[in-house]
Amino acid sequence: MKYNGLQEEILRIGPSSANVCPVCQGGATREATFNIFQVDNNFLGYKCHRASCGIQGIVPCIGKSFTDVKSRRKPVPRVNRSEIPEDMYPRILSKFHLTVSMCADAGIEWYTDLDGNGRLWIPINTYDGRFGGFIGRMVEKKDGFKKAVTYKNDNANALAYYKADTSIAHQRVVVTEDAPSAIRLASSGVNAAAILGGDFTQLMAEELQSLGCRAILSLDPDAKDKAVRQAIKYSHLLPLSIRIGRKDVKDMDDEDFREFIESLPA
Repeated sequence: MKYNGLQEEILRIGPSSANVCPVCQGGATREATFNIFQVDNNFLGYKCHRASCGIQGIVPCIGKSFTDVKSRRKPVPRVNRSEIPEDMYPRILSKFHLTVSMCADAGIEWYTDLDGNGRLWIPINTYDGRFGGFIGRMVEKKDGFKKAVTYKNDNANALAYYKADTSIAHQRVVVTEDAPSAIRLASSGVNAAAILGGDFTQLMAEELQSLGCRAILSLDPDAKDKAVRQAIKYSHLLPLSIRIGRKDVKDMDDEDFREFIESLPA
């Protein structure tokens, strides 16, 4: 089957799926930058993350809902976790603005993947505090490998939650694109949730609506137009405020981060 010129057999679906893009072929190095992600229960999205390509779109799960497709995901792997190596903390601080205490409070650890790459082990939390899987995040990107791999179990919600309050229900929640940004916010007393790749979807909007949350979309600066479109698209479900900083939250210096926090809607 073809959809927009894409062969079905190359669209490998899974939490750690990374394909060579069928359009740009990954450039000269054939880098695996083509990912598949959930849009809602009936559609999957695809996107190439190479700046010179950027092909993206959605495809229907013909004959199956996403809940059927999701059952084919690989189980959350058991990895040998350990304390983060001391020499990694300066790089983590420089890359994500996460301190030693922030990492400890968030339960971040370290592991080595099957390819011998060291990765941060970042827990995925449900809105009610259960374990929903983990993210394996490289501190420094290596060619040929995904910088972040996501493994979700059956407990996982549409969003990954990093709470400053005991309960997130009926609270203000800032929605970011990645976990390090959400963790930085939570460490500063702001409830946050991470999309973990892909777009803000109807399923995520419905989840926040069911929790009675006041949601603020804070996507990357180059995604401002997309954030506006998503806020309009899901306005029938819940009011979505938008706050886009000059940089992604994890990349802001301390002064920009303080200004960002102070500018958030109540």
